Amino acid sequence: MLQNGDKVVFYTRTVVISIGGGDSTDYGNRLQVRVSTNGASTNVGSGDDPGDFTNNILDINPDYPNHNAFTSSATYDPVAYPVRWTRFEAVIGGLNGPVNGRFAFRYYLNDAGSNGYGTAVAIDSVAFIGKK
Repeated sequence: MLQNGDKVVFYTRTVVISIGGGDSTDYGNRLQVRVSTNGASTNVGSGDDPGDFTNNILDINPDYPNHNAFTSSATYDPVAYPVRWTRFEAVIGGLNGPVNGRFAFRYYLNDAGSNGYGTAVAIDSVAFIGKK
């Protein structure tokens, strides 16, 4: 049962890769926390379609670049996604009342995949904290 004020609390970080000469950088990783108010929420989507999980309650690095770290860009931020374990809190809101649903983590990048952009992210110590 989900209601306004419930929280999803977790820690996350990304992998930093070494590029010749001792420099470190990261691809443009991105993680979303999404909510479905559709009961069992069996439609998990595919590609750009988030399925039942249409309510995005947290977006870590939503402005990631649409290219990889090996492409120079004045706007590229190699540590926009945390490289150290960082605590995040996503708060559920906008509901008309308590509802059956689920939350999901969505690792979402343009041009991702086995030959695409992005390295990896880790998630740890996930807790769902219901409003009292």
